Amino acid sequence: MIDNKEEYLEEIRQNRDGLHELLDEAISIRKRIKDILPESKDFSKRFLLETRMKTITEVIKTELDIRKHIEQSVKTECDLNFKVEKDQQSNISISDLVDAIEVQEKNKKGDL
Repeated sequence: MIDNKEEYLEEIRQNRDGLHELLDEAISIRKRIKDILPESKDFSKRFLLETRMKTITEVIKTELDIRKHIEQSVKTECDLNFKVEKDQQSNISISDLVDAIEVQEKNKKGDL
């Protein structure tokens, strides 16, 4: 199970790196859109202004979705680490319990 855990963690980290790259691209696209489309409030350019605002809004939504996926990735990694640690602790406690029972059995046999 530990081998699988490491594989899962590595895959989660690689996915998170990819999400960071996508986030960087989305941010650069937003910046380029701001530079390309005019900010003029002239009525004749109103269509371009509305298009610019809609496009920037969609790119920001995409950025937020990517950030949400990154956060979910971190949470998944933490949950996986917690579960594996909990499983390892329960395995240790079971082996300790088995050892304690064996010691008691030997002590009982020695007393007889």
